[in-house]
Amino acid sequence: MATHTRVRHGRHGLGTVIVEIDGVVTVEFDTGKILKVPEDELVSVESAEEALNNPTWASPLQVALRGLALLIRSTNEQWGVFSRSRIALLPHQLWVCHRVLSRWPSRWLIADDVGLGKTIEAGLILTPLLARGKVKRLLIVAPAGLVDQWCERLRDMFDIRAARYHPEVDRPRDDFWNIHSQVVASLETLRKDHDDRWARIKEAEPWDLVLVDEAHHLNAEETGSRTLGFRLIEELDRLDLIRGLLFFTGTPHRGKDYGFLSLLRLLDHGIDPKQPLKQVLVKLPDLMIRNNKQSVTDMRGNKLFQPVTVQDVQYSHSREEERFYTRLTEFILTGKAYAGGLQLGTQRSVMLVLTTMQKLAASSVAAVRRALEGRLDRLRNQEARRVLNQAELNDLWRKLVSDKDGEGIDPDLRATLEERIDELMEAIQLNPDEIPAIEELVSLASEVRNESRILKLVELVDSFSSDRSVLMFTEYKATQALIVSALTKRHGADQVTFINGDGALFGVLKKDGTVGMISSDRYEATRQFNSGKVRFLVSTEAGGEGIDLQARCYTLIHADLPWNPMRMHQRAGRLNRYGQKQAVEVFLLRNPATVEGRIWACLERKLERISLALAGAMADPEDIRLLVLGLASPAFHEQVASRSIGINTSRFDNWYDAETASFGGAEAIEVVRALIGNTASFDFATDAPGLPQVDLPDLLPFLRAALRFRGRRLEEKEDGTFMFLTPELWAQSHHTIRDRYIAHLDRNIRKENNDAVLLGAGHRVIEAALEDASGLSAFAASLPDLDNPLVLFSCQDDLSMPDAPIHRVIIGAELEKGNTWKPIKDWEILLHLNRIVERPDRPIMRSDISVAAPEALSSVEDARKVVENKIPSLNLPFQRPSLRLESVLWSV
Repeated sequence: MATHTRVRHGRHGLGTVIVEIDGVVTVEFDTGKILKVPEDELVSVESAEEALNNPTWASPLQVALRGLALLIRSTNEQWGVFSRSRIALLPHQLWVCHRVLSRWPSRWLIADDVGLGKTIEAGLILTPLLARGKVKRLLIVAPAGLVDQWCERLRDMFDIRAARYHPEVDRPRDDFWNIHSQVVASLETLRKDHDDRWARIKEAEPWDLVLVDEAHHLNAEETGSRTLGFRLIEELDRLDLIRGLLFFTGTPHRGKDYGFLSLLRLLDHGIDPKQPLKQVLVKLPDLMIRNNKQSVTDMRGNKLFQPVTVQDVQYSHSREEERFYTRLTEFILTGKAYAGGLQLGTQRSVMLVLTTMQKLAASSVAAVRRALEGRLDRLRNQEARRVLNQAELNDLWRKLVSDKDGEGIDPDLRATLEERIDELMEAIQLNPDEIPAIEELVSLASEVRNESRILKLVELVDSFSSDRSVLMFTEYKATQALIVSALTKRHGADQVTFINGDGALFGVLKKDGTVGMISSDRYEATRQFNSGKVRFLVSTEAGGEGIDLQARCYTLIHADLPWNPMRMHQRAGRLNRYGQKQAVEVFLLRNPATVEGRIWACLERKLERISLALAGAMADPEDIRLLVLGLASPAFHEQVASRSIGINTSRFDNWYDAETASFGGAEAIEVVRALIGNTASFDFATDAPGLPQVDLPDLLPFLRAALRFRGRRLEEKEDGTFMFLTPELWAQSHHTIRDRYIAHLDRNIRKENNDAVLLGAGHRVIEAALEDASGLSAFAASLPDLDNPLVLFSCQDDLSMPDAPIHRVIIGAELEKGNTWKPIKDWEILLHLNRIVERPDRPIMRSDISVAAPEALSSVEDARKVVENKIPSLNLPFQRPSLRLESVLWSV
């Protein structure tokens, strides 16, 4: 077969011959694959130019169907717009997808604000890559609490089914990493090299794409220390086991340029972490993307987010609470003085217990009372003590204190350990007279019958309308039990649910009036709250990530103030996210006379000053806060809080300013300004005109016409769904394709309310229809009453670029009045062809239409020249773009 001959293969479709040697033909197929196949498996077909010279052209239906298939794939490969997301796609998400797909292997740091749909962005990116076979092996690494969310959302929204990694099934004889080609794994689990886990990962096949969520946990220090997660990714990359690499994080810079640049170096090996940040800024637009809530819009340019309002709700302690907190402060200060004379290891352990008691007390008397009572019981019964060995103490210390390395610990697990700190460290003596001191504290705590914090919370809730849903957060389960009990007593048990790490809550007022244990499943609690079945949801940090609660709620109450202020933003992110219809209202319960109350006031004032300094660089104050807070490690704020106890009120502000002098200073402001000013971000005014104005419903004319061509009929129902019997040819392409479908193309139809299948790019029956239509040998047709002739060209790279994420782009031209050709984008032609195949008055099924416009032969070449001139302005990812005529629809 001669070079450039157009051929058809039974499985691979249409292609072009590159070379033939001894009966083996190398073919570049229209799918982008270059394969060697036996000559007898190929059938020569005419090219579009040859079809133009034939006395008889094809039926308009076939030409339009083939054109639609090419256009659908062209548009989706660039934008992911036809992916099966069950949430309406937003401009910035399509833009992020387009940026990432513009090159391959793709390496980006995507640092969008929380609530802007990172899972949707990931799905949009993955759908065309998986559909075209560019990504076959996919590894997603996420914090433990988000693994289930990634699995479920990719499955439910995009039909991407990834296996969850479980260490117990990763044994040498199981070959887990080769058997499973799409995996979601916990960073906390994967980073531990247990039982030669890393060796098995490194022996497995390379990953086409690795995606790391909360990537700031990958950290490196100038001293040479690197987190285990960083080491794993770095080692896999060094061994060429990673092709594409995507990092997602809302806090990309954690205060040290070296750590930030080390993260970027994993994406671009040309970056030296030791060089000044200023020297890297020129590379940032091609490495880092950041969009914030203030700038994102819907497809019409309407702002999607309203500013969050924060109200400071103050309360005062009762005399009983004041006595208790005064004595507890003395106990902690005495203990810290006592610890000063101990050996370093014991000193650190004592300080850890005392600091934890300080944190518990900042949440509620009940939280610290539970710890004190448990400790007192064990101190009185020393024969029942379980003395911990040093290894256990060291492990606990590492978990609770070593957040400085960036790997951190699950917030809810940390709170659980802090509530049990007394029993885990019962062998540690806190001061010489510990038993009588704790006895006094327990006695004073028992005099606190009603906590003023809880009374204020109930009073605040009573001020809301009776149908207002309210989300409440607290750090500790003891405080959570107080709140649930108070709300149950006031509003009934059927109006209250909760979320925490283990799904159990003790010492709670139950529906029958007794006090005991109640249970709650995280997902059922979320469903009940979002559906309006319950009015109140009380959560620990277990609900701070990985769940969406904006369906009916816009009110958040912080029942206590976490020592890590980043948690406040994460909590608000459960409500202030896409789909929220109201301005989110946040209420802070704060006692200005307490240490934590004073710290919060000082922090707020400092953030206000920083926001003013950055006002010219950024429009979103909330985004400024997030970036500035992200520059400091969680340990920084916790250490400030732990040292604040006992500081005199009159000099507290000056003390805080001195302690936090390194936080939010001129250097930090310059870092934030540099990040905002040099990262890639979506701007509706300049970027929206290039976005495709099509969505899933625009696939319906193609599907209806494709079924019609194969002798099937699409039956539409009033609820937006439709039914069809699958053509045999489509069913033969994959064994999982059903014989019959009840389906829809409406992202707003909820899965739980309808059994119909959401179709879209990547679904096997749609892919079968596209494959069938794009393989038709139909290149030219004439159509009566066609308003303007249409010509379609495919643009691809003359160079062999097997890694290109976009194989080809369809560009059209329309002949306007005056015989002037106008170039048209692929999605615009798609809409035009949709109108053509949908018009019942046109005889588009006829296949014997004779050429009635001989002028088409020369005019098509004029169209080619117009399109060639347009190519440079399209910024296509091709080094040597070339055009091939694909189809012609001519008016008669």
